[in-house]
Amino acid sequence: MTHFAYVDESGTKDDQEVMTVALVVMEGAATAAAVQKHMLAVLHPKHKNKNQNRSGAKPKLHFTDMKMPQVRACGKVLAAYPINCFSSHYYHDGKAKSHEERHSIYVSLVEECLKQALAFYNDIEITIAQQGDWQTYSAEMTKKLKKLAAELGKRHGFKRVKIKYSSAVKPGIQIADYYAGAVRGNLLRHKNEDLSAAFNQIERQVRETSQITLEVAAKRKG
Repeated sequence: MTHFAYVDESGTKDDQEVMTVALVVMEGAATAAAVQKHMLAVLHPKHKNKNQNRSGAKPKLHFTDMKMPQVRACGKVLAAYPINCFSSHYYHDGKAKSHEERHSIYVSLVEECLKQALAFYNDIEITIAQQGDWQTYSAEMTKKLKKLAAELGKRHGFKRVKIKYSSAVKPGIQIADYYAGAVRGNLLRHKNEDLSAAFNQIERQVRETSQITLEVAAKRKG
């Protein structure tokens, strides 16, 4: 049975203390759209067409733009669905890094999430959020993820992974963005306990989370 997964990140800048990546898994290709529709209905109960905002554009459920009541409302909706989240994170050291270095860390975080997910699933179709210059790195990134799946398949049995890239307006990507933000907020709760509010609601869905170091990212670069 094919499961559908979506990947997004939060906190990629050097001054944001921690970068997180979340890979969320759902059953059925239409599940993400149904969940997004439910979230929009809760956030905008008086808006008849939940698939568009007042200007006619498709709505964006960007975690960092949500106010706390919206964060809690969305978390309550998501917690009611059979969603599994696999996450990884990296603590910035405060030093300025090149785009290539940050991207290498990001790819390592995605690899770690996929590794976690493939311990639970054998057949996954993954949609990854498009970053600014995704056309320049997607082929190489796909190659690395496919190689990881193949290596795990040799050790643990058949593993099938299909990978594609999509914009931030994709329902599944917007949901992954929420989980990435929730996990990151929980890691930053020492600054403000309210930052863990979203994570507290979806905590039981987070199957695994792990930390990647710069040394690990450097080893995986090749």
